[in-house]
Amino acid sequence: MENIEGKITAISHILYINPKSLFFEVSLDNQRWNILVTDRSHLISWRDNLLIRQWVKIDELKRVTIYGNTKSKPLSVLETTKNSKLTKIEKASVNSLSSNLMNYEGVVTDDTFGSSGFYQLDNSLTICLTYMKLVTSIPIINKGDTIVVHDVHRIRVKDNFLILICGRGNLVNRTAHKENEALFPKSAKEDNRNFLQHLALENNYSIGVLFSLYELCKTTCDKLMGILPPENVTRKLASVNEKGVLAAVVDHISSMVHIEPKLRSLSREFLAHGDGCAPCNKETCWTIDLWPLDPHQIETRCNLCDLWVSNVNVEAENEKTPTLPFYWKHDVALIDSRSDRISLLMGVLSFLNGRWELRDRTASVECVAVERDCQQFRDRCVFTSKFAVHRECFTVGDSTHARIYVSIDEFHAASLPLAKADVDIDEISSVNGVRFLALSKSIPQMVYSSDTAIRHVFGYLVVASLHCQSQLVEASPPSKRPRKNQHSDLMSETDSEGPANCILLVSHDHPTLSYAALVEGRVYEIRLAKRKLLSKPIFLAALKEVPQYALKNHVYAVPDFVAIYPVAYHLPKTESYMRRDVLRAEECLSLDEIGQTVSLRGRIVDRMHVEPRFASERTGQTYTTHRGTWLGIPGNKKLILKIGDDRESSFGSKIDVYFNLREGQVYPLGLFSGTEVELTWLCLRKTQKTGRLYCTSTLLTSIRLLKIGRNFGPTKPRIELMKEACIGRRYFSQLASIRPKEVFSCLVTVRYIHKISINCVCSGCGNAITRGTCTYVGCHWNQPSCKVDLKAWCTVEDGTGQAVIFFSGDCCRSWLKLPANVWKILQENVLPHEGEFVYLSAKSRAPALSLASQILSLYCETSVHLRRPLHVIVDKFTNNEVNAGPERTSAYFLKDPQKNRLFCLHVGERDSTLCVNELSALGNH
Repeated sequence: MENIEGKITAISHILYINPKSLFFEVSLDNQRWNILVTDRSHLISWRDNLLIRQWVKIDELKRVTIYGNTKSKPLSVLETTKNSKLTKIEKASVNSLSSNLMNYEGVVTDDTFGSSGFYQLDNSLTICLTYMKLVTSIPIINKGDTIVVHDVHRIRVKDNFLILICGRGNLVNRTAHKENEALFPKSAKEDNRNFLQHLALENNYSIGVLFSLYELCKTTCDKLMGILPPENVTRKLASVNEKGVLAAVVDHISSMVHIEPKLRSLSREFLAHGDGCAPCNKETCWTIDLWPLDPHQIETRCNLCDLWVSNVNVEAENEKTPTLPFYWKHDVALIDSRSDRISLLMGVLSFLNGRWELRDRTASVECVAVERDCQQFRDRCVFTSKFAVHRECFTVGDSTHARIYVSIDEFHAASLPLAKADVDIDEISSVNGVRFLALSKSIPQMVYSSDTAIRHVFGYLVVASLHCQSQLVEASPPSKRPRKNQHSDLMSETDSEGPANCILLVSHDHPTLSYAALVEGRVYEIRLAKRKLLSKPIFLAALKEVPQYALKNHVYAVPDFVAIYPVAYHLPKTESYMRRDVLRAEECLSLDEIGQTVSLRGRIVDRMHVEPRFASERTGQTYTTHRGTWLGIPGNKKLILKIGDDRESSFGSKIDVYFNLREGQVYPLGLFSGTEVELTWLCLRKTQKTGRLYCTSTLLTSIRLLKIGRNFGPTKPRIELMKEACIGRRYFSQLASIRPKEVFSCLVTVRYIHKISINCVCSGCGNAITRGTCTYVGCHWNQPSCKVDLKAWCTVEDGTGQAVIFFSGDCCRSWLKLPANVWKILQENVLPHEGEFVYLSAKSRAPALSLASQILSLYCETSVHLRRPLHVIVDKFTNNEVNAGPERTSAYFLKDPQKNRLFCLHVGERDSTLCVNELSALGNH
């Protein structure tokens, strides 16, 4: 047994280890003893005498050894026995303190995040108790308390100074609290639920990580104040099956940047503090950047960091017509989180005023995302670490209209759907309601009617089927099903009154059925008698563009005071109420019935804007704002989207879709190159001159985003895209087995030149320009300009057969290899003329009249190199190329479907000797 005497220089709190233990240190001159107290009677009786800088004498101590894990060395301490006695000694106290620890006395001025273990002292200093509250007997402190801390760390993290209490530290609350009178103060209930407390207990992350999460927690609570209770942010579980916001964010970040949990020994923090204190590591491991939701602040941040990448058509950008600014400009800032910097966008996803938006307490920003994700996470607090900021600028005269919004690749839920206030609806329960199957819903819009009672309504149109009403059976318990006579009355009424299909006009402010809540393919019930609903049809003039024009007589407005609820149901096996099949561009171009309604799915390849030319196109076309939402497009332009099938390359079938955004339709966001969309209720049309098929939007058109494009800025060179799509080398003898539009390579020589053409084409649509006007009547390009284009039709052979090939643009110039002086003369003669100069084969050629025609004829007949071997990348023409666009339509010179026809995508050079030998060998077989 040992007896010691000295001054108490350090005291721990009671550590909740097995058994519960208290450590204190006694020093005398250069000697130090660590004392371990585990006996409960000593913990109670010695409690008031164990004070920092108190001189004491302790008898009957025994020496024991504490063992840790295999990597740590054993520690020797003195443990009290049943006969141990502590006696106070009166001696002058001399201050002494370890070099890396400090004492502090202050007043708690803020305990808002006390459940997380963070408090503010004297409005200037943060103190962290997170590592101690659940595992020690540290006193409970509240706002206004005066506290004294001993042997604590003063740490600087991210330019902030804070006090950290570890296993060696001690806190004394000088303000009396009943909770602190017990030997083991009971932790507050909220402390046990707090996420940061559990994170520190289970993983022992460093103070750098914990402090960064504390700052994120503060910012998040401030942003969501009034929307989510603070405990839903700070708790580990906000409800039984719902994680707290901070817990969900940390789980997501941990999946991106893994941090290994660290082991912690409370006893060694006291006994071997000089070897290092695990929580005191200041490394943050990551930097969390929470972006604001104010559009102006987002734009400013992108400007300061120089994040914008211009997403414009490269060919249009290179046009030498700088006199007019671009009408539409699209800039993108891709925000991708890295391992050292996590960018977060957080808010409540809502559908307001015809648009999706992320909102918090102070601001909101419009957003676009995949339709199914928006529906799944509607009215929930969500966050994302992978998003892009978009800026669409429209220049109309001297003014510029800008739209800032974000596109989100993936959502992560941080809360359950927010509770909504009860709506007081005047329900008519004494009559049977009208059930309808929602077939389609339009873009939100301002609907104008000639009806005096309904001049204009901001809402949406629903194409509804009423004939299925009698066949729907409620999926409810038998006791709640309608009586037999009730069901019979409903059948007779449905069969005898009203149309089978109709259009319902629902206000965007309808209290029981919002635009986002209406799901196509589901059945809903209007709590209104059928005769009252169908008694007052309204007339919409713009519906004349819809092929099913009979619907114009069956448009009905649903009053706001009438409730609309979804109905639980199952469909009869013999009936199918799925909407019409969605077509790809290639399938749409193969349709023969013009004027029919189609639904289209594909990828946006290009986007253009044109000026309506005819009075009929301008009818009902307006641009205004409604509750901050754009209705129409600035400048009242017409929007054209080129929709293609292929996702990865620019090859394949494409069709133009014209949006007039009439009757005040909400301007759709996210329509840029690379985005995959689904468009419904389009009208299929054909041009009178060329027979080209295209689609136009109607009043019932809807747009669904299936995948957001992210390939912005510089793209791969065209030759690389072609090489990726190329299926390899093929011979003409194999053409029968090659499908149309498949890209392949071959080695050919030109045998016969049918025609070479040089003319001016429109930079907007690619059609010929004569007398300063585009020959395509549907082209109203807002930046009229022309460029010189070359085209050629030739017969080529590869030793196994022959084919007709079409060269255009750069491919034609690569094949012709026109000298600079010859090309200059041809340009100078073509541009003023703004027509076409043609070289034809000798069999059908008329005498050349112009200088350009003479030069072209002489060059083609005397240049031997035009018959040289060529390595070309081509694809195969289909039997109907009239809908392939002006670039390929003009290639339809020889219309014999029996001939092999190829479209040249790239011309390359090969060694002439090797090529001749190869072709000769093929010809001998």
